[in-house]
Amino acid sequence: MNRIFFKDNPWPNGHGIKEFEWHARLEPDSGIWFDLHLESEDYYAEDNDDDEEDEVPEDAPDWKHKIVWNNYHSVILSSTYWGHQGFLAGSAASKLEFGKLPDTTFQVDTLPLPEEHDYEDAAFGIYLLGHDSAADHRIRFVKNAGFADYTVRWSGRIALTYVGEEEYKYAFEASIVNAVFGGIELPEGCSPEEGRLLLETYVSDPDLFVWSPERQRFVLGI
Repeated sequence: MNRIFFKDNPWPNGHGIKEFEWHARLEPDSGIWFDLHLESEDYYAEDNDDDEEDEVPEDAPDWKHKIVWNNYHSVILSSTYWGHQGFLAGSAASKLEFGKLPDTTFQVDTLPLPEEHDYEDAAFGIYLLGHDSAADHRIRFVKNAGFADYTVRWSGRIALTYVGEEEYKYAFEASIVNAVFGGIELPEGCSPEEGRLLLETYVSDPDLFVWSPERQRFVLGI
């Protein structure tokens, strides 16, 4: 079951995930970048009508109060929703070996972040309890039985920057069991022939991919 968990928040069983997308884009000057987009169900979606705010001290952090979470409805964690960077999965110096993807754990925006790092530099944006910040991601793609079907394991840290906090003191974990790779998009104006040459530069097993005229991207072949 696709779920996201926020450690020590009011829902120990986590929240359902209603939308998840995973695709890549080819940047000619750098390589293959992965983009992820995740959106949860409403935080309170599985509450019963008679569920009430758990008894927590009034001065407890917002993180502990259902009523605060419910004001923001659901989480969006995404590299695409606000135009963030995603993360580099393959370069000329370290090619993406898609066939061995399950052997790789991608570590993204590891802590501590550089002093010059700001919101626009982040791989992913997050709307949690307002527009907060996410970092220290660990992302793994585990191959399932289906041809292009993977389980994505994604964890990281959150800072509630919407209310002025800077410390990444909150943790999340997400599991998406039926993720399908959406293919590799080309930059605007790049022909499939040019894209194939670039693919060979940045991917060690480019023959896994075929050009899809319908989708206008390279997809996993059969």
